Amino acid sequence: MLEVINGLANGWVASHVIGSFVRHGVWEAMSARPMALKKLASRYRGNAGHLHAGLRLLYELGWVEWVKADRYGVVAGAGLARQLLGDLEELAQLPVAQALATEKSEQSECLLRWLDRCNASWSGVEPRVASLLDGALLTPLLAHLHTLGGDLLAQTQPSAISVAALRAVHTVFIQRGWGHIEAAGFQLTPSGRALLANSSALGRVVSYTPMLRRIDDVLFGDAQAIFGQDKQGYELHLDRIVNVTASAMQHQSHFAELDTLILRIFDHPPLATQPRYIADMGCGDGSLLHRIYELIKTRSARGRALAEYPLTLIGVNYNTLSLEATGKMLAGLPHLLVRGSIGDPQQLITDLAAAGIEDPENILHVRAFLDHQRPFLPIEDKTAARRRESLNYTGVYVARDGSEIKPAHAVQGLVEHLRRWRLAISRFGLLSLEAHCLRPNTVKCLGNMTESAHFDAFKAFSGQQLVEASVFLMAAAEVGLFPEPGLSRTFPERLNFSCFSLHRLIPQFYTIRHPVRADLSRLKYLNRMCEPSAMRISTAEIKRRVRDLPQQQMVLEFGGQIAAVLYTQRIDSVEALRSIDYAEVGRLCQAEGRYVQLLGLFVAPEMHGRGFSDALLDLMLVYGSLLDGVDAIVGVTRCAHYSQYQAECSLDQYIELRDEQGQWVDPMLHFHASHGAVIREVLPGFRPGDTDNEGAGVLIEYRLRSEQKTVVETVDPHAVSTDTTGVDKQVEPIVRSAVIEVLGSQRSTAYDPQAPLMEMGLSSLELLELRRRLSTRMGQPLPSTFFFSYGTSKAIIGYFMAQAAVQSVLQTSVQSMPQTFATPAPQASTVAARATHASASDGLRQESTRQDQAVAIIEKALIAR
Repeated sequence: MLEVINGLANGWVASHVIGSFVRHGVWEAMSARPMALKKLASRYRGNAGHLHAGLRLLYELGWVEWVKADRYGVVAGAGLARQLLGDLEELAQLPVAQALATEKSEQSECLLRWLDRCNASWSGVEPRVASLLDGALLTPLLAHLHTLGGDLLAQTQPSAISVAALRAVHTVFIQRGWGHIEAAGFQLTPSGRALLANSSALGRVVSYTPMLRRIDDVLFGDAQAIFGQDKQGYELHLDRIVNVTASAMQHQSHFAELDTLILRIFDHPPLATQPRYIADMGCGDGSLLHRIYELIKTRSARGRALAEYPLTLIGVNYNTLSLEATGKMLAGLPHLLVRGSIGDPQQLITDLAAAGIEDPENILHVRAFLDHQRPFLPIEDKTAARRRESLNYTGVYVARDGSEIKPAHAVQGLVEHLRRWRLAISRFGLLSLEAHCLRPNTVKCLGNMTESAHFDAFKAFSGQQLVEASVFLMAAAEVGLFPEPGLSRTFPERLNFSCFSLHRLIPQFYTIRHPVRADLSRLKYLNRMCEPSAMRISTAEIKRRVRDLPQQQMVLEFGGQIAAVLYTQRIDSVEALRSIDYAEVGRLCQAEGRYVQLLGLFVAPEMHGRGFSDALLDLMLVYGSLLDGVDAIVGVTRCAHYSQYQAECSLDQYIELRDEQGQWVDPMLHFHASHGAVIREVLPGFRPGDTDNEGAGVLIEYRLRSEQKTVVETVDPHAVSTDTTGVDKQVEPIVRSAVIEVLGSQRSTAYDPQAPLMEMGLSSLELLELRRRLSTRMGQPLPSTFFFSYGTSKAIIGYFMAQAAVQSVLQTSVQSMPQTFATPAPQASTVAARATHASASDGLRQESTRQDQAVAIIEKALIAR
């Protein structure tokens, strides 16, 4: 039934756009020969940005062909659009609600004439044009019927609809199989009930009626005047109340997934280290904040201890009326209202400090469907914007005056926007629920399976800046904001395209971006340093990947230098990997391939142990799930230690070997399995130069989207007692034995608690194994960057001692602390932030000498590392 709804919505929007093109002669001109966008805008005095948005919509719906870059023509047979009824404008201006409710008025008579035409199957009109007319009439009609309720149509004399209109609507429903006549009268069929139940989606479309009624001005007139605001601050181009109501109903499943992330944060002990505040930029009427608070209060561990660990809601909006509505919504809950703009996060931090919140490191930021609505600001880094012009961005972006914004500039603007927010986001990160556009070819192939055709057009017409889901993710990564592994969600969940995404973006000390040609010398260096000469890729292949496939590659920067690179390409067939040499895999590359193939992951030797391999792979797994048309991620990996087992077993047997914890014996296989890969099979002859693996490779596969399972290390929550008495006697031998086990008997004498782990000879894969063992034995999942912060055994011991001590100290301090002072103590990761927020730290010290002891323990651990 959603395909029917999407088809109607597409027809409603397209009928207005085509009608305007016909009236201004554009349709006639493109029917004669293809025309460039710039020429159309110049000859017909059109607004280039809005014209591009309209042409993209019509391309996606099959009315216009994209001959080549920026040249459009009317497809064969599309000249039928001239059959659009001349009085279509009459329907566009018709207030459907009033027309349905009144008897024998001019408006009701007009509606009845249109319903009669519809019930006559638009006599004399070609089917393609009839679908446009269906959308123009039925979209606003069904949207209004949804608000009245499905039971209304079964009433004999409903008050909200006239008898004549009811009879005509019944005929429409009966002809289309949405209703039938029984002894008791008219009844909806199952499909009819489903149609009305889902017609809230049409309400969001109809909310843009004010804009479409002036589509001629949007495309060919003074567009800027249409997209202003009234005296109360509401947009002139849409009915905001209808839009918010309909959108809220549409996004219930998205908010349900957001609930899951919220509960994960506020169920995770210790409560003392959870966020103290939740800030919603663009809070609307406060509904999301209210929902989150009630969720935490009723379903989380934090909710059972709000008296000891209070939580303050922060509503932020530029519109004062929205703030007033939020105040009413949050009445009785601890909250603060702040007037602020999404484009100026630093001013928000300043205003919060003035309001008494001087510890922004304790804020969890959350927002829904807002980043694409931010105002477009002038580009600060024009050089970076020019470099992006070689990348294939497919969105359409429109300036306030109707001119077009280059896609590369729009994406650069997003990067700069997120960079400003990167400075304001705390260790708790940003929960981001965002909408995205799809690639035009994807929308064209999907047809009415997706709402993207009309949805993307509305957003572009109104100056909103939708980017593809994968582009949004990489813009965040470019400024150091990364999705927490295993938590990202895409919508729709089970299909290989992404209209919406949900991430918890966490700040990190490195960044990841797509490579540019200026990176080639560093990439050649990594190739030389990380691969044996017999298995190195050619310089020509590196250039091909960077020049032709930049958006399929990732480079990680740390300290102003590329520290690691991940190469991939898209391929159509996994079967082809069984009969090809690694040196020739470039021949399999297909721009729209169904699989992302991992080609290589290289980390500079001097950068091992920092978790960069994990960071790149984690990001690629999310990135791949966001790409249109991708079903899975595959790769052919090497085994790290098979040469030690060659005399004992075959490679086929080796890849099945597990240790006592059930993990793969081989570190490389364990690396991939720990990220969720399925180990498939041995591919003989894949790498002839890899003598350590008999020239073979191992096929692995990562399942994406709802099928993907994130492998979480099994930990024992009671592995180490939180009793600080003799805690060093528990921790030290556990850490020492884990390090020595990974070193092995031949290198065990190299163990030195004060020596850096890598100087003892541990490789990056062995550090992965050490992290797994420590996580299991200490009962704590450790981040991939753990050894970057704690690089010696002594530092590791200090870390776990501090963790155990803090747990004990905080538990006893909270029990003895007055409720007024039950404020979370900082974690080890926030000690540096305390120097920036001295007044907040001083307050913490005054609250409890026991908390001071906890902080001192943490600081001692930091010094030890």
